Amino acid sequence: MLLGERLDLGELAREQGASRASIHRWFGTRETILDGILGDIAAEIAARAGSDARGEGDERACDFTRRLIALTYALPAMTALVENEPEVAMRLALRRTGAIHRSVSAALTDLLREVRPPSRVPAAEKIDLIVQAATGLVWASQMIGEGPRPEEAVATVRALLADDAG
Repeated sequence: MLLGERLDLGELAREQGASRASIHRWFGTRETILDGILGDIAAEIAARAGSDARGEGDERACDFTRRLIALTYALPAMTALVENEPEVAMRLALRRTGAIHRSVSAALTDLLREVRPPSRVPAAEKIDLIVQAATGLVWASQMIGEGPRPEEAVATVRALLADDAG
């Protein structure tokens, strides 16, 4: 999976000396397992993008977005999932209750708490909207073969943050 290979629960079960039913009972569906794996990867990437982000104020959040997109596109696992299983990839990337969304939202919230006064940190619902809009722009364009368009995602982040700049 981490090398861009398909996660096969039957093969995983054989490697672990367990039955497929046991794997399912212990860890859930294939999609649940993928969600967890990709959520962990997203948390690591978001932490790196956050620590490497440059700029002041909201421009740091925009640089975070650029870096997050660049790091994500460098992952064979995510690009392979998008190419081979676009419906699964879109569900995992866009689901507000999914691990990817939670990881990126948490990192963006932490970053905004660093660069904005407490009264100007957007509510969780606004952070969710920002993450979902940017994620949708990035991965939808990949799924239709247009490749990444990070500046559209950055412009969306900038506009949504400016909306509550007060």
